[in-house]
Amino acid sequence: MVAAGIEGTYELVDIAPDDLAGALELVRQGYYVGCNVTMPYKESVVRLLDGLDDDAGIIRAVNTVTREGSDLVGHNTDAYGVRRTVETLMAGADAGSSSAVVVGAGGTGRAATYGLIRSGFRRIVVFNRHLERAQRLVNDFAQLSTDTHLLARPLDEGALTDELRTANLLVNASSVGLNSDESPLPASILPPGIRVLDVVYSPRDTRLLRDARAAGATSTANGEPMVIHQGARAFELWFEQSAPLDAMSSALVAAMEARSRPSESTAPGL
Repeated sequence: MVAAGIEGTYELVDIAPDDLAGALELVRQGYYVGCNVTMPYKESVVRLLDGLDDDAGIIRAVNTVTREGSDLVGHNTDAYGVRRTVETLMAGADAGSSSAVVVGAGGTGRAATYGLIRSGFRRIVVFNRHLERAQRLVNDFAQLSTDTHLLARPLDEGALTDELRTANLLVNASSVGLNSDESPLPASILPPGIRVLDVVYSPRDTRLLRDARAAGATSTANGEPMVIHQGARAFELWFEQSAPLDAMSSALVAAMEARSRPSESTAPGL
């Protein structure tokens, strides 16, 4: 926070599911300026808040909380982070004639899909282990754009193979690869020329990104740029000033390196 001239710290707080409401009450009482919310609380936190901004209201998932008087307001800056990252990944391509495959229909998957719709993708196919969850996402977003065709499909190899043959972009919005060297899909079905965004951010490349490059991907990105951009937007919401992007990037690298070392903490964070 020194880089922005603000006296304070940004810290990870491990929260058990039963303690989520109590942790938010500390924000309401002014012990914190605000907070970010990580998986798996991005959807469940909505019912504990007093209001949502427009994006969060549509996405129904929150990753940033601000305090306005005694009210807690939820925001979704993940979608903004996705859009900024995809702009770089899709450089030289027309999003309006492009198709995307999204793996995961949780809070991050909802934000990613929303961001792709706002970026103008003509076709987005959402895969999820539980098809009904992906279908609910598609139903919720169906009216956002008449120019985008949304489809939900089950997470199986045959369906993925079919869609990846013509997809321009693959987004892993699931947690697969977060705490293990696993990929959400087999390397053998990754086509050459695809662009890949893995929202997992890690000091090392995820297996999905390694597999994608080996298959001849045009471009790849982990979750680092997405985290930087969504974090910058959250910072602006909390402090109403521009975010120190260079300092945030350096801090993220240090945090990822620290996370790669063994830790006794396994609880999700607020």
